[in-house]
Amino acid sequence: MSKLKAFLRVVEVVAGCALLTAMALVLLVKTQLMSPATAQPVVVALVCAVLPVWGTLVVLLGELARVRWLAGRPLLTPFSWSAQARLANEEAKLLFDWCPRSWRFASLVAAAVAIVPIVGIGKVEWSPGQEFTQAHALGFSAIAAFFSAMAFPTFASASRMPGQYSDHVSRRWERS
Repeated sequence: MSKLKAFLRVVEVVAGCALLTAMALVLLVKTQLMSPATAQPVVVALVCAVLPVWGTLVVLLGELARVRWLAGRPLLTPFSWSAQARLANEEAKLLFDWCPRSWRFASLVAAAVAIVPIVGIGKVEWSPGQEFTQAHALGFSAIAAFFSAMAFPTFASASRMPGQYSDHVSRRWERS
């Protein structure tokens, strides 16, 4: 996946647009410049755009896990507490090396800003029979903003990285 630069660039643009749209929706709905009924189709489209972005992120991180496994490194699991199994600083840095610094900062700020409505609203559930309220619009938009902000720097880095993960990861692990 990390060798498909044009595809990763498209996913990066989709993630960036989803992030900007989600942040704009949060602002517009919170200030009541947009009604929840008007925001509903945009929120649904936004969630539909974020899901494939996260699917692609899972595949990209799966490639990194495969490269680790082929290099003889233990696989990462929720229960891998040993120092050898965790991502080393250099390995974690690889995910963001080629991402412009300003984009990394902007993603962290956006993620932090998106957490505020998520914490304030709490659990968000909606079904088609219910009325779409301001809490629904804010909650779903904030969640989409958070997920997009977390994925965006990884795609920005992978699309600019020369070659693929295996070209860079194996060299770093051989030195350690």
